[in-house]
Amino acid sequence: MIGDSITQGWEDEGQPIWQTFYASRRAANLGFNGDRTEHVVWRLEHGEVEGVAPRLAVVLIGTNDLASGRSVEDTARGIRSVVHALRMKLPCTTILLLAVFPRSASPSDPIRLSIRSVNRLIARYADGEHIFYLDLGDKFTDDQGYLRKDLMPDTIHLNRLGYQVWADSMEQTIEGLLHRQISQPAGSKAAGSICPVD
Repeated sequence: MIGDSITQGWEDEGQPIWQTFYASRRAANLGFNGDRTEHVVWRLEHGEVEGVAPRLAVVLIGTNDLASGRSVEDTARGIRSVVHALRMKLPCTTILLLAVFPRSASPSDPIRLSIRSVNRLIARYADGEHIFYLDLGDKFTDDQGYLRKDLMPDTIHLNRLGYQVWADSMEQTIEGLLHRQISQPAGSKAAGSICPVD
């Protein structure tokens, strides 16, 4: 799991759910409070995933880029840089790119509109082979698009119930991606061979 404070929260509010869904899968939490896309890229390029070969990386990043005033286009480019860094460092790892979660109570808030625009752009990064895209935004809003305070009390971060909803909502996708085989990308030393699955 790679991201910012929302991902880091698996160690706090989400810890009981993490134990149920991910501990037995030997998952690692690489979420850090306040991170923007460039921070994640820096971590990936400076040893954070050295010596590991996970079957799946779940990426949720971008909300802090927008909150700091970054444009929709620059935020989407930053997310693309994260995906690219992962592909370079972990060619045998499938990437599940999550849509940026909604924030701010009102569906008409400017940052909510920006998030929707970012998500439309990053959905195009999915190639159906190495990169997959999943939008869980509607799990955290009501029928009118208002953020569910019972899941995100501060309109940004999830509480325990929010992490339960997150885990439940992506479990089928994760299960499917964990049991698929992918080929080494063209240009790699083992291009065309099947990546190992333990």
